[in-house]
Amino acid sequence: MASPLVAGYAALLAQQQPGLCADQISNAIVERASTGVLTGVGPTTANKLLFIDPALVALGVPGQPSHVVTTIENNSVVASWDAPCDGGSPITKTTVSLLRSGKVLARKTVLPGTTAVRFSNVKNGYKYQVVVKAENAIGLGVATHRVTTATVRSLRVGLNVPLTAVATFGGDLKLIWNVSSASRSICRVVGGNIRILRAGTCKVGLRTYADAVPVLRSIRVTR
Repeated sequence: MASPLVAGYAALLAQQQPGLCADQISNAIVERASTGVLTGVGPTTANKLLFIDPALVALGVPGQPSHVVTTIENNSVVASWDAPCDGGSPITKTTVSLLRSGKVLARKTVLPGTTAVRFSNVKNGYKYQVVVKAENAIGLGVATHRVTTATVRSLRVGLNVPLTAVATFGGDLKLIWNVSSASRSICRVVGGNIRILRAGTCKVGLRTYADAVPVLRSIRVTR
């Protein structure tokens, strides 16, 4: 746990440059610390003393996008994510890659502010992988790991399948589903399954914990 003084210095650097990533701040604190000040310490001790230097931290590439959520429907994959820290330099674009068996099938590039893409004309009957990576003027950021989708299929009336057969999350948490009141005649969540009642658009909110801002999806249901 960082001491109050170290935490305060970290907060100062973050306030000066709000887009900095955590590792940039941590590295700056360590690099700016005075070395060899303490005496009588063992050879395995870092022997660094905090030095408060308010100079700006060098700009870096964006961090890793987070909270990647994928949903499937007939011949289609939708992926969304949370934008990463920008390294102190504004993100200029984000590239989303769709892969199958390690081969890139399609790429989409979006401008800042866009955090979701749809891949259409995708073959049913397969699982795909999604990778998201941001870029700024400094260079390419850290890519996400490959997030595997559910098997792409047509969501037809009468279907009753596990929620994980429609939506996946690139993390250890389970997605919490909430069907909009206007869509409850089209689809319902019953236990751990989604039940398709009639054709239309099933509008849902997906979140990883109760107070999170939901990811909104409009899932097309066919007869």
